[in-house]
Amino acid sequence: MNNIIFKDLIDLGLTTENTHKVFSENTRDKVGLKVYRDEISGVIFIKDFYIGSEHYENDKKESVFFYERKIDNDRRVNNLKQFYIDKNILDFGCEYGDFLKSTKDLVRTSIGIELTIGLVKQIRKMGIRAEQDLNLVEDNSIDTIFCFHCLEHIENQREILKLIYKKLKFGGKIILEVPHANDFLLHNSKKFMRFSLWSEHLILHTHQSLKLFLEDTSFGDIYINGIQRFPLSNHLQWLTKGERGGHKSNFSMVITNDLDHEYCNSIISANMSDTLMAIASK
Repeated sequence: MNNIIFKDLIDLGLTTENTHKVFSENTRDKVGLKVYRDEISGVIFIKDFYIGSEHYENDKKESVFFYERKIDNDRRVNNLKQFYIDKNILDFGCEYGDFLKSTKDLVRTSIGIELTIGLVKQIRKMGIRAEQDLNLVEDNSIDTIFCFHCLEHIENQREILKLIYKKLKFGGKIILEVPHANDFLLHNSKKFMRFSLWSEHLILHTHQSLKLFLEDTSFGDIYINGIQRFPLSNHLQWLTKGERGGHKSNFSMVITNDLDHEYCNSIISANMSDTLMAIASK
């Protein structure tokens, strides 16, 4: 099944028939599925495949709590207080519902949107409203919509962003996290590239592309910044051993917090962070 990412990128001036080239001949899970990169905009994308919504709906994910899941959720809960305390919030693509559960007692109302049927049931058992379809949410009713590492899985991103815009109150915020096309490891470790490129990630955004997608769907006051989720120890493991998990290895025992902080700041300053965060307003 093809997707419409390529058409959207052409419409927004982020690629052309002549400027996109093959970046990889394969993804980690599908041999022969080409991944492309536009030589001017730097956007990385898949244009010949979409796994289909049924795959997500029927996924048999088990709620196993793992290290990265804990670290990411703690960071969001600690850093985004002004966007959820005493607010009506919605987490689009909320997966296991970690963020909603952690903020439940500090918000006015919470809603999770998640395609996976089993996860919707789990979230409802927490006493949190969960739906599979954003259309079931009232227009102009939400103060903040969060979307953490979900947008890259969606083939009709412009359509979804327009729907998210409708659900926000005037002055409401969208907060997005997406993988970054200019990730340092993606361009400096062949083994990381082979591990990172995945058939479910239809697009890796740049600052420019994420801004244009948001502007195209009427969002304003757009702020985009880099976030480095994985620390220096993880980079050392990939660069020296070609393996993941350095942040849980002996490398992590010998790197001080100050050193790691400086390294991550340098990566962000060089526009080579692994993640982009966007905050935009209706």
